[in-house]
Amino acid sequence: MTINYLTNFDRSSNVISKISELDTLFNNKNITLNTNIYALANTLFAQEICSLQKVSGQNSLENCELIILSEPMNDEQDYTDIIKFKNEYEICMEESIKRNIPIVHIISNIKWYAYFEEIIKNNNIKLYVSESIQEKLMLPKSSFISIKEFIDLNSLINYSNDINEKILLDLTMAHEKDYHYKLNLKELLKKVSKFSSIDILINNKSFIPEIIDEKINIYKEREYNWNNFKNITYIYYHSNNPYSMQDVKNVLFYALNSKVLYTNYNYYINNLLPSVIMNVSKSGYNIELLPEKEAWDIINENRNTVLFNNTSINILNDLSNIFLSKQYIEPYSLSNTLPGFNEDMYMKVDSTLNKIDINIETFKYDLEKTMILPIIFLGNSSVEYGNNSVFYNDNLKNIKIPFYIENKNLESNNKQILSLIVPIHNNGRYLKYKCFNSILKLTCLEEIEIIFIDDGSTDNDTIRIIKDLRNDYPGIVYKRFENGSGSASRPRNVGMEMARGKYISFLDPDNEAIEDGYTVLLNELKADEELDIVVGNIVREDNVKRNDISYYNKIMKVRENPYIKNMKKLLLDTNLSVQSIQALIVKKDIITTNKISMIEGAAGQDTLFFQELLLKCNMLKVIDKNVHSYYAYVEGSVTNTVTHKFFEKFYMVEMERKRFLEKENLIDFYMENRFNSYIKNWYFNKLNQINSNEEKKLAEEIILKIFSIYIEYNSYFNDETNYIKNKMSK
Repeated sequence: MTINYLTNFDRSSNVISKISELDTLFNNKNITLNTNIYALANTLFAQEICSLQKVSGQNSLENCELIILSEPMNDEQDYTDIIKFKNEYEICMEESIKRNIPIVHIISNIKWYAYFEEIIKNNNIKLYVSESIQEKLMLPKSSFISIKEFIDLNSLINYSNDINEKILLDLTMAHEKDYHYKLNLKELLKKVSKFSSIDILINNKSFIPEIIDEKINIYKEREYNWNNFKNITYIYYHSNNPYSMQDVKNVLFYALNSKVLYTNYNYYINNLLPSVIMNVSKSGYNIELLPEKEAWDIINENRNTVLFNNTSINILNDLSNIFLSKQYIEPYSLSNTLPGFNEDMYMKVDSTLNKIDINIETFKYDLEKTMILPIIFLGNSSVEYGNNSVFYNDNLKNIKIPFYIENKNLESNNKQILSLIVPIHNNGRYLKYKCFNSILKLTCLEEIEIIFIDDGSTDNDTIRIIKDLRNDYPGIVYKRFENGSGSASRPRNVGMEMARGKYISFLDPDNEAIEDGYTVLLNELKADEELDIVVGNIVREDNVKRNDISYYNKIMKVRENPYIKNMKKLLLDTNLSVQSIQALIVKKDIITTNKISMIEGAAGQDTLFFQELLLKCNMLKVIDKNVHSYYAYVEGSVTNTVTHKFFEKFYMVEMERKRFLEKENLIDFYMENRFNSYIKNWYFNKLNQINSNEEKKLAEEIILKIFSIYIEYNSYFNDETNYIKNKMSK
């Protein structure tokens, strides 16, 4: 195989624009509208509304309750067309004023937005903008209302649950700037060599000199037959920039259209679609053929998430609720649901209406969505899913959706020597598609005892997902608390008590095991009985930058040997540095013999736990291997939700930290070398993230209490710390 690299990249192309000639699968015959929304002709929303209102072209100002303006849908407009469009735009404004009809403008085509910007401002029209368009236009925040990313339903061109070994490598948005994910085509092709068929899609200005391999096909966008795309299960979508919104629409398109999707890290996509598999490794690509059950679950989760949450209908429904105080669509009345069902804009429980009859004999966390999706979006009248069935208006069955689920079994066995503790609270989709799926890929899987501790989850999806995973993998050890404790400490402590393995580690639900790091750590411990603990590296990703946190490099700067016996000296030499407790494996005896535990209800407790753990070990080894990825910008996580309660959790840790440092004769070192920078770079930065004056005042009171813990060591307070302290005391 001869391979050269892509050259002459051009980011101007967009995959979605190339499939417009294909027929959409969206069929609205089972949808009933509650409101009459008018959208200006020749716009994206006009197309959507026409398709929803049964009669083609029915989109009239007459009797409408809400008017939606936007730019022309087509990029090419001659002078006559644009003048006509502007006249119709002004007619809509006049009708809005005349009849007191709410009117909004949603930006959907930035090529034409500037033409209407002055009209929008002069007439005080409410402007709605998605994040990707905000990023391109750089509008002042006071000028618009933010809406979530969405895709139009006419982008639904493929619905399939078939699993095959074909992959499309979409390289149309790759470019030469490095960022974190510069394309290494040779390494990429090596990684996907096990796939039976490989299509490579490049943009029209890119060039690959030569690849000689009978199963590899290279296409320019304008040459690609998108009917081939329908027969492909796997997609790798390459983007170099992990902090841009410009790739989101393309990812939504692939997720919508029944694909297992791999892509580079993007914080927005990670929050929106945890089931999209992220590549966070610099050393290679984590693309692989998945077991059919895992692939099937990902396909359905991707599709369900987009269709039920991120289409233009969701935007229309949100606007209808805001301006008209009612749903845009009449929800389906379900006769039966699983426990913990969450009603949404499409579905509600009302057995008396009997609009949709569901027969449920098996459990799956998203069963209602999976089964009803073909009825809502494809116009089918009945669906079968194993022993489960759905009937719309008592119509005869006329469709069967085939699927195959491979049921792996993780029953307990005597090989399980590593207990991996997963504390859970209301983050089920991350648990399944980030944490758990990454555990399944570890080559030491058979040696792992997986322990789920649910710390009082109230989110029904999380509760359902836990049950789903336990049904499929009966070997999972499980305990649930009905009420949450407020931090990961209690579930981790309980997990350590329940652990039956010789070794212990941890993995949070919104993190991922990467590069088979746990296997490497475990093998080191198994090979050397003298070792008490082995520690590796992590990758930290957020919405600003990537940070490779190499504990190995930090240690090797002060040590010539990766084996360490004098732990206290190590802490001093590294300025009390710590590593994630999810990047280590330790002998359970070290924890139980020394009665080491985490402070319950606290935040940041794992740093103190690491230091306590280290000082009780006789020998440590550091490994230059990534063990897990830490997504620091996950919505709803403790460290991303800053109120005064955030500081209360850290106050608890500070009381215990002082006791520990004094006991180990480290307090003076800490105060001289760490305290002042910690106050400035952690507490004060977090304080500035609070917008509410009332919340900020409460938080300041707690920070002052933290100062009081260390008041006897105030001689170590530097001028900046004293300034912060005095400012908050006023």
